[in-house]
Amino acid sequence: MTKIKETIELKAPYIINGTVGEENLVSLGHECPNCKGSAFFWQQDGKEYVKEPCPVCHGKGTVTAYIHITWKGE
Repeated sequence: MTKIKETIELKAPYIINGTVGEENLVSLGHECPNCKGSAFFWQQDGKEYVKEPCPVCHGKGTVTAYIHITWKGE
């Protein structure tokens, strides 16, 4: 199976007098670790099986990473 692999290269910004620098990054399309990308689970309801959406990715099959970086001179 093909896997998405991303690398974040960090490079400190120029900080003057300890001023804080902040960055926000978003990384989309990572396979849901709960349903392994299938987006649902089969659940037994009496004698029948029904598709239930994954409670983690809400039936999308993917999750998103929100990354917040704070730079501070020390």
